[in-house]
Amino acid sequence: MKWFPRNWPANRLLRHLLQCLVLCCYGLLVLILLVAGLFLAFQHPSFSGWALRTLLTAGFKPFPEAIAPAVQETIPATLKSNRLGIQPDSLFQWDHAWHVHLNFTSNQWAALSPVKIPTLSGKLSPQMTLRNPHASRAGLLGVIGWDLPWSQALSLDFEGLHFVAPRVRYKGNGTFLESKDRYKRSFKLKLSPEENPAGLLGHQNLNFHSLLADRTRMSDALGYAYFKAINIPSPRTSYLDLTLAIEGILPASHLGLYLMVEKPDGQWLDSQWGQSGGALLKPVTMKLFEELEGGWEAYEAVYDPKTPLSEAQQAHLISTIRWFNQPDQQGFQAGWETYFDLESVARFFAAQVLLSNYDGILFNGQNFLMTMQPQTHRIAFAPWDLDHSWGEFPLTGTLEQRTHASITHPWIGDQFFVERLFQSEVFLRLYNQALRDQLQFPFTLEHISQQMDRLAPLIRPVLQHEPAPTTAQFDQAQASQAQTSVSGSETKGTEHPSHQIRVFIQQRRESVLAQLEGREVGQIITFEMGSSPDPE
Repeated sequence: MKWFPRNWPANRLLRHLLQCLVLCCYGLLVLILLVAGLFLAFQHPSFSGWALRTLLTAGFKPFPEAIAPAVQETIPATLKSNRLGIQPDSLFQWDHAWHVHLNFTSNQWAALSPVKIPTLSGKLSPQMTLRNPHASRAGLLGVIGWDLPWSQALSLDFEGLHFVAPRVRYKGNGTFLESKDRYKRSFKLKLSPEENPAGLLGHQNLNFHSLLADRTRMSDALGYAYFKAINIPSPRTSYLDLTLAIEGILPASHLGLYLMVEKPDGQWLDSQWGQSGGALLKPVTMKLFEELEGGWEAYEAVYDPKTPLSEAQQAHLISTIRWFNQPDQQGFQAGWETYFDLESVARFFAAQVLLSNYDGILFNGQNFLMTMQPQTHRIAFAPWDLDHSWGEFPLTGTLEQRTHASITHPWIGDQFFVERLFQSEVFLRLYNQALRDQLQFPFTLEHISQQMDRLAPLIRPVLQHEPAPTTAQFDQAQASQAQTSVSGSETKGTEHPSHQIRVFIQQRRESVLAQLEGREVGQIITFEMGSSPDPE
């Protein structure tokens, strides 16, 4: 043969050994060429993006066989009683868990499945634009070619209150991808105004967060309470013990612990300020306040208003953007308080930095709210989606880097707005004072520990209903001493340590105090660090 020696040894054993050796050499050469080819292919953004999108969307099943929830043996009395167990002013009780049950037909449940849409071309990156014009909402799912459609449930039972035909869809991006192999997924619900005109004590829109990405089961609730404590508008929360039934597929079964988060909308905004006339937006952009060509229509998709904007509010936002992009340094320093509620902005960013919350405005340009005050239209910010706060977000550096992250350069990568914000002298003065104030309260181990101790007895019994063993991980998350591993992990059989909020607070406080006093130079987390795996 052309690719083999012409003359082989007469000895059969030696001949077979040499033939095997030659075949192994050719096999090794093919393997090297294959690896080299894949390496070169992955250098091309289109191929690497396609490969990662394919990996992320693989494995979804409407009716997953893995990690099935435990069948519920008894229906909680509050769900059978058909009585009013809650009052309008107590729906969101931070340290309470309501019993909730969702009931679907199999067709209704299957209709929740993501639908395919055209993807965004190019390489996937945490700092790429997360807006796909073909998707109904911004976020990673749209970028990889999935959209989440609305379906309908047979009914929702909420602590004795019965609602028929609520509209339902899955919610989340990374959290949805993490839940592909189980029934425990996050939900967004809209109660039918025809069937349920009063809603759930005045609330027509409900957010049920699965907490799958948060092994502490507390990050969101503690985070929103933290921002509320520093006088930043913050959605209210309450825990849920959620059960699910799918006719002919799944009997009434425990999904376990959820967090209900108040929907930020006009009603919510009016309640925060005690007056109407403000505006609420939910931007998704790496270049906040970048000037674009055209009028308001050029900005609307970027800033995604959640309330109707008046012509005066639109004009103020465009005026803010034009001022923000001016080259005049003197005018830039003098104009901040005209366009922004700078004291509120300073408190907001001090909290983001203390909590090392990198799944948001400091890194990927999402997961925050922007508000405009009534009358003055001055701009401020509010929190959203805090399940990766308290230094936990694993896509940005290591835990040690997040714990010692710089307070003078807390952003990652190119951040058009944040970089210019930290050039403002008046902002820096207010920001440094806000850091010092929050280190006095509420960013203290004593205060956060008291809150965790209030939540733990509520959470632990509900976790026993979860499809995977998580109690050991939850107990580890409560510890005050650093630990490295735990058995009973729900991460596909691997041991993965839970994030320990108390340990983070102790070490983060020491680092920030040392940076304020000049005894430590904080770590600037780079994009390269952010793209590497976390060794936690």
